[in-house]
Amino acid sequence: MPNVFNSTRLREARERQGFCQVTLSRASGIAVTSISAWENGHYKPSARMLRVLAETLDRSPEWFYGGNVVEPTAVPANGHSVLSIEMLQAALQGLTIEVTTTIKVVE
Repeated sequence: MPNVFNSTRLREARERQGFCQVTLSRASGIAVTSISAWENGHYKPSARMLRVLAETLDRSPEWFYGGNVVEPTAVPANGHSVLSIEMLQAALQGLTIEVTTTIKVVE
């Protein structure tokens, strides 16, 4: 895992949850000034604050350090992992994928 906190990922996770910095602050109990400083790359969160952010934003702490960490969001009764579009995009970043479909008309 890279050891550099990715401030862009913090902003991305916050926005994907539909949070502004104030909303994230209220949900996590973390000061808005800290969230702003982390997102702007001035500082990085402590391990404890990172765990709070990860839990509040439904991410793993490692996700904030970049790389292609794919996390299943749930494991349904059939045992297959369910991935969100964001996780799939992160896992496939940099790959070229060709998608083909066949449509069959049944009368």
